[in-house]
Amino acid sequence: MIALDINPSHGNSFISTINQQLPLNELSFLQRIRKVLNPAKNTVLRVLICPSDKKYSITSELNNIFQSINGELLEVNVPADEPITKEQWNEFNSIWPLRSQLLGSLPAQPSFSEQELQFISNFMTEAVNHSIQGEKRGNRCVGCVIVDPQTNRILGKAHDETKENIISTTTTEFETQIVNPLRHAVMVAIDIVAKYHQESLEKLKSGRRTQNINESEKEQQEEEEQEE
Repeated sequence: MIALDINPSHGNSFISTINQQLPLNELSFLQRIRKVLNPAKNTVLRVLICPSDKKYSITSELNNIFQSINGELLEVNVPADEPITKEQWNEFNSIWPLRSQLLGSLPAQPSFSEQELQFISNFMTEAVNHSIQGEKRGNRCVGCVIVDPQTNRILGKAHDETKENIISTTTTEFETQIVNPLRHAVMVAIDIVAKYHQESLEKLKSGRRTQNINESEKEQQEEEEQEE
């Protein structure tokens, strides 16, 4: 995260400007500022500016403001995700201050039952096993499992398929070649789920057609019996 150390005397007006021009949005669970000691042992305000990968969003106007208040840009570590338990809040808050309003609504522990935790463990084991299979074939060690949350049934599982170990025609040894750069584990698993749903839809349509035919034949038979 890009941050800026400023003199406390510039705090209020600067924070107001930053909040308007570079809101934290998805990182709104973070406090915008914290007090730190600079190398000269003076207290300064360290202000979060924007994520490091969005440094391009700092306008020339903001850069001029930074220079006018002798602000010094630097990179700092902050939690990437919002905490979901009080234990996580304490851990994340030690890295960078979080908004205290979050703490009261957080459970002490994740609200998973023993059965749910067992399901999660089983699904993760499946994903790991598939990632190992992919790695043996020259791909990245990544696996994916897609689960129906209502039935806990696995709908699709896959590993990375972007590469393949192919026997070289010149050295007769295996070499890794890119087969399809889009066949990442997640994409392959989604494709499997899509095919499953397509097949289920076709079976449903086929069943309805059969039912309609049977009903039609039954009606015809009844009409013939009445004529007799």
